[in-house]
Amino acid sequence: MILCRRHHRINDDAWKNYPPAILFRWKEKHESRYVGFSAAVDLSVSYSHLPHKAYRYVRREDVQEEIYERLQGMAKVVVSGVSGCGKTQEALSYFQESTAEYTFRWWVRGHDEITTLTDLAAIGPYVGLAQVDGEPVVDYVRRVLVRLEGISGWLIVFDNVEDSGIERLLPSSGGHVIVTTKASSWTSAKLLYRLPKLTMQQASAIMLSAGEGLPAAIMEEIYAATVGHPLALDQAASFIADTGMPAEAYLELLRSERAELLGRGVMGADSFSSLILSVLKRVDEQALGLLKTLTFVASTPITLVVSGSDAPFTSFVPKKLLEIEDCIAWLRSNSLLERHGNLVSTHELIQDVVRWSLVGVDRKRSLMSAVQLLTDQLPERTTDVAAWPVVELLMPHCMAVINHLSAESIHPAGITYFYNRLAPYLMQRGQRAEAERMLRGALDLLRGHNDESAESSRASLMHNLARLVADQDGGIESASLYEKSLAIKLRLYGPDHVLTAIGFGAFGTLREAQGLLGEAEELFEKSRRVYEREGDQRRLIESISDLSRNRFKMRDLRGSLMLAQEAVEKAVGDREWNEAVESHLMLATVHRDSGNLVEAARVLRVGQNIARQSQLLSPNLARTLFRRGEVLADLGVSESASALLSEGLHMMERLAVEPTPEIAVFKFNYGLFLLRTDVPPFAVRDLFAEARKHLAGLSAREQSLEKSARELQAYCETEMGNEAEAARLLEDGDPRPSFERFYAHFGFKFHREGNRLIMYGM
Repeated sequence: MILCRRHHRINDDAWKNYPPAILFRWKEKHESRYVGFSAAVDLSVSYSHLPHKAYRYVRREDVQEEIYERLQGMAKVVVSGVSGCGKTQEALSYFQESTAEYTFRWWVRGHDEITTLTDLAAIGPYVGLAQVDGEPVVDYVRRVLVRLEGISGWLIVFDNVEDSGIERLLPSSGGHVIVTTKASSWTSAKLLYRLPKLTMQQASAIMLSAGEGLPAAIMEEIYAATVGHPLALDQAASFIADTGMPAEAYLELLRSERAELLGRGVMGADSFSSLILSVLKRVDEQALGLLKTLTFVASTPITLVVSGSDAPFTSFVPKKLLEIEDCIAWLRSNSLLERHGNLVSTHELIQDVVRWSLVGVDRKRSLMSAVQLLTDQLPERTTDVAAWPVVELLMPHCMAVINHLSAESIHPAGITYFYNRLAPYLMQRGQRAEAERMLRGALDLLRGHNDESAESSRASLMHNLARLVADQDGGIESASLYEKSLAIKLRLYGPDHVLTAIGFGAFGTLREAQGLLGEAEELFEKSRRVYEREGDQRRLIESISDLSRNRFKMRDLRGSLMLAQEAVEKAVGDREWNEAVESHLMLATVHRDSGNLVEAARVLRVGQNIARQSQLLSPNLARTLFRRGEVLADLGVSESASALLSEGLHMMERLAVEPTPEIAVFKFNYGLFLLRTDVPPFAVRDLFAEARKHLAGLSAREQSLEKSARELQAYCETEMGNEAEAARLLEDGDPRPSFERFYAHFGFKFHREGNRLIMYGM
């Protein structure tokens, strides 16, 4: 029995496996002019182009349910995802399990238009259509699609579609259509279904096929390392099964050689690496360059910006916005890149494979292109609150690039550049331990490097570390670091450079805190002269505020007031809103200490209004609110004071990732205010406990506050009947004698009766 292969495409080539009677019956039936699918014969199961079910396939109930629901609602679903994520397998599973749902099912290969047209044309005889001699296949397929739209009860799968342009070949009605594609976009976006990664339970089922079940901890790490990718997990299971390697040893290998492992084992389409590398051969050259750049950042979303650099190593970053969009389109069409609004991301397994394929100059260029991409976006002043969202977004990408720079043994100046930008941000957010680890680690990297680039980086690192440790050991280490940093800056830049002036100002702030006010005055004046000469208005305003604060401590209230007023006028005139708010804070402090509480409250209100009108959410606004609350408390306006103190404290807490010493002082002072207004001790105790926790081990002043917070918490515990806890808190002895003098203006007095601390005179 010889069958026409074109006419009977629905049968496989193994025709000898079927009895002649069956073949005759099929021939009669499907060569007749009958239109429709009334015969309930399941012909599709023997269709020659149906792909094989994966050996370790695990049915995904959530995916099958989603496909079913989408088909019932919209009659079409486009299953999208990166190579090897299981698109074809899930479509095949639905196809094979849907016998009762459909009277006719058909599988179409979609990797190119000619193949797709050929497979669709083969449906013609089953809907009673024959191709007319000389009729173009496109016209014939168009007639087949029109006929299909008048019939119900069919399912057609278009597998591995390369281009959404093939959407014109999808029947618009009648039955159900499943499309699988690597493309991340589709003409009708509502049809798109991004295939999710495997769940832990599904991944465990794949790994179970390699032998005995794995310990939960190891399974979790393998799952994390493979990012729940079906093909990567399949390869892991195969490697363990074939080699007999213990799971613990495989995990160590996976951590260090993940990209190479993804290319090992079965060659060709069964290897994740070979799938990705075969896709890369078809990608536009400029888009491939962008992908190479993105493989050296983190897999989390990032913004793509037009590079302003002409450096040769940045040639992989497109120079025009339109070029960037073209590259994104190319990469999305192959699921090599995901888009999230204005952000993009790349799958970390794809990153591994692409990096693994890069060698020599190509690898270095790609890494330096990633460095340029980040330096183009990283704000100069990472301590500005307005810059925090950008820094937070870029943080994982900076850390990824730092790791790659270290691995490639590139000059550490590139690494220290990122540390010098990120550490001040971490300090501002209260992550002091992480900032210190980062800065000290960067200084260690620079050992043995004495070129100008290394020296410049060393000076900046010492400067930032000095700021961080200024409140420790009386500022001894901080002073030493500032002196070393300034010595390098003076040698590299001279005394009239802005970077040197920044060092003068910071060192002056330390000397001011140490009580060396004359030395601080000299340093502040040096920085002011440089900023005036360079026209750096923002830093000039800061230096004038520094001088005002120092004069205030020298008891030169008139001079302090004049300088504070000058800073306010310059900041407002130059529209430097953050500096304007800070200057108003200083001016109010002078008025308050001079006894002019009403004027202090007025100045703080102006600063508060400036911050709100300029939509400036910053620590300076939080400080203004809190200080104004304190002034109103001094004036006896308790209700308004309470609201401002609370708002200022909560704003500062929201801005910080971790508690800072300044927040601890805020909590201490807020607790004192609440006790003064007869708030029950149980409502105040936690404020003192939290303040005590974050003031311990710092400067002498803050340790004194920590001791006071301990005493006040003991008072609250006593009032609440927690005598044992009060005794534990007071085991260090009596309250400091200076405590009563320090807070005399609050009207508090204390004495002890045994382990009980009595507060009176409130």
